[in-house]
Amino acid sequence: MVLRRTSLGWTGEDGELLPADARNRLTRLLVELANLQTDQEGQRPEGELARQLTLSIAARVTERNATVLRWWPSSEGSVVSEGASGQTYVSSLDLDSIFAEILGTP
Repeated sequence: MVLRRTSLGWTGEDGELLPADARNRLTRLLVELANLQTDQEGQRPEGELARQLTLSIAARVTERNATVLRWWPSSEGSVVSEGASGQTYVSSLDLDSIFAEILGTP
């Protein structure tokens, strides 16, 4: 799924604006992700698949011009790992639930 920020707000892959509550939730989520605190205890449990979010301001996204975040559930909410640095962060947010709300999926 590709979401883009336009002058009107966040759009989906079809270019249509996301519903207002989804646009607001996505903006708040990005602010939360930008303010995560580094944590030393961020190893992904064996057998747990990581989800991935690629953030970029480029129209043509490549690994060099993007930030790749991978996350997995934890007892606190989610653990987020930044790809290039390998730093991990603990978030009280349940990112799986938040993305389900934003994308309107079960």
